[in-house]
Amino acid sequence: LDVDCLGRYIIAHDMYVAYTKALTYYIAGRGEIDDIGKIQNLQSKAFQQAQSSARDLGLTVTSRCKIAIPPPPNPEDDDL
Repeated sequence: LDVDCLGRYIIAHDMYVAYTKALTYYIAGRGEIDDIGKIQNLQSKAFQQAQSSARDLGLTVTSRCKIAIPPPPNPEDDDL
């Protein structure tokens, strides 16, 4: 497992969750309207980073489908 890629995924995912919580706070009317656009941009960038790392790690549905699983050994080949 690529530890650096996993670390990037965790950080990006944590940032995405934090920005989502901040948007919830602002949308509830407790923050400045001007800040919503800035936070949405940051949230989008964090999501893209997390999604990219997730693909590299095989954590998305499509990336899991691309993982090649070797076929089981054929018992008939053992007789050679």
